[in-house]
Formats: sequence, structure tokens, C-alpha cells
Amino acid sequence: MDVVERFVRYAKVSSKSRNEKEFSLLIKDDLEKLGFEIFIDNAGEKVGGNTGNVFGRLKGNSDKKPLLFCAHMDTVEPCDGINPIIEDGIIKSDGTTILSADCKSGIATIIEAIKEVIDSNEERGDIEVLFTICEEVGLLGAKFFDFNKVKAREAFTVDTGGDAGIITIKGPYHHIIEAEFIGKASHAGNAPEKGISAIQMAARAIDNMNLLKIDEETTANIGTIEGGSATNVVAESCKIKLEARSLSEDKLKKQVDSMLKAINEAANYFSGDVKINEYLEYPGFSLKEDSPIKEMFAKACENLSIDYFEKNSRGGADTHFFPESIEATTISCGMSNVHSTEEFISVKNLIDTKNLIAELIRLA
Repeated sequence: MDVVERFVRYAKVSSKSRNEKEFSLLIKDDLEKLGFEIFIDNAGEKVGGNTGNVFGRLKGNSDKKPLLFCAHMDTVEPCDGINPIIEDGIIKSDGTTILSADCKSGIATIIEAIKEVIDSNEERGDIEVLFTICEEVGLLGAKFFDFNKVKAREAFTVDTGGDAGIITIKGPYHHIIEAEFIGKASHAGNAPEKGISAIQMAARAIDNMNLLKIDEETTANIGTIEGGSATNVVAESCKIKLEARSLSEDKLKKQVDSMLKAINEAANYFSGDVKINEYLEYPGFSLKEDSPIKEMFAKACENLSIDYFEKNSRGGADTHFFPESIEATTISCGMSNVHSTEEFISVKNLIDTKNLIAELIRLA
């Protein structure tokens, strides 16, 4: 089996968020055949899923340092009945489903790279793998994983788009705000002056916010708005859900504070009330200029004549929940047009990613 065959085999197994069990057992079996000791945790119980994160360790044959490789098992939908098609060096679905390169290309390249190093009997340190659940619905698998189980102090999450050779040097802080404006219901025709419109409060709050692209590092968005019961009733309740992201923790705080201020001021302006639930969805991360894992990845690219490219991310990945004691980043697995029925990956990117992972193991 080569990396393309492995990817196609994995892609055909449906594994939407909270329903990864069948795929997790397939991965467990493949890893055990390579000599891994496997542990499946209880994260699934905490998030309403049918299985947990798959963590594995393969003992090394030298004193090289251990490495951890991570990717997520779950996919977005539609993911039932995936039929991968290979044409002109491109792997795609038949157009009725996603392909699930996000992130089964990551898992396939990790496992195939490890198999390659084992089969060639090369020196290696301990290799650890973490294949998570529920990444697509809030990085929940990584959030509830016990990282005390991990021996490696350096980790690569294989889960971002673009050609092989891309490394993420910064990932954003992500904050969620949920606000429910509470007004006073009244008949909109007979006695509108006796009512307080919660929708009007929400509209004023939103109008007073700086949204979308704030600067090169910061964004903010209104995701959902829901309120009212009928056109002839002054709305008593209106709920909005917002987010803010930034590569800078200070900029994120400033943006969140300004959004909260607009919400509270709008409620006060109309003599209404508001209930707010706000929380950090996940923390950001940043690699130092002299980061060992960045240097290792650059060297692997150089050795394989693969173009090296650094980028900042605007999205989330399991990397965000790695503790500070583990230096971690996210690297590309070659996927494109993810979360759509037009998703694809090239055979070249699969092979290049597999080769890069194998080279990282050699360089450890």
C-alpha cells in the first residue's frame, strides 16, 4: 500500500464529527500492525461522541528525540458514500460529497511516512501520534485530551491547505460572544410605545461595532441573529452570536471590549436588558524566529527540494490546545477547496507531505 492507496481507503470511511468510531478502529488496527501501543481516551463521552481521541506511541530504536504528529479524524458533511476519483494526478470526489482530504490526507501521510521509516530500519526516536475527534466543531478532541500522556516536546499538526512545504508560524486567538437582548413585548399596532424592541437594541449594537476586517491581524463578525415572534409584536427577545479573532492577544482584547461596550450601551439606550455569555474559544500560538521545529521543517524542505513557505493562519487547528511545554505548529497536507464538494488534493502533494514527515523523523 502506498500513500495514495491509504488515503483513498481512509477517505471512503464516513467519519462526521461525533461519529468517528468506525474510522478510529481502522486507524487503531493499522497502527497496532506497525507496533504502536494505542490508547483511546474518553473525550467522546464529554462531547456526545461515539469514540475518543486515538493516541499512540512507537518506541524508538535510538536516542533521537521523540516527535508527535497530529491530525483529526472527523470531517464535515456530506461525507457518506465518498467515491474518490483520480484523474490527471488529482484526487477528487464524484461531486456529491466532500473528499475528506481535510484531514484524512494528514492521517494517511503520517501513517505512511512512519511505515516507510520502519520498513527501512532507520534510526528514530519515539514516535507519537494523536488523531483527534470533533476538530470541525470546535477543536473539542484536542480540548479534552490529556497532554500529560505525551512525551514529545515537539509536535506537528498536519492540517492546513496549500502545497506541501507550508508551515504556520502564527495562529489566532478566537473569542465568542453570545448576547440576548431583553425588551418588553407589546402590540405593534395598538400600543407600540409601551414596548421595548430587543431587535432595535441588537441593531443599534451592531451598527456601533467595527466589524469584518479590522486590521491585518484582527477580524470580527456577526454570525447569527434571531429574534421576534410576529410582525404585530414588539420583539421581547433578540439573540446574536459574534466572534473576534486576532493574531495579537492585546488586539483581541481591545476588539472584544469594544463589542461588549456596544452591546451594553445599546441595551441601556433603550432601557432594556442584556444577558451576555463570552469566552475564549481557543488561544493563539506563535513560533519564535529561532524555533527548533521551524528550523527542522525548513531543513526537511531543503533536503527534499520542496519550496518552504511561512504563513499566518486565520483559522483554528488542534495545535491551539497544545500546552506551552510542547512546541507545536501546523503544516500543510496539500488539501484544497475544503468543506465543499469541490475539495481535491494532488497525488504530488500527498507524496511530498509523506516524504516531509519521514524526513522530520530522520532529522529529530
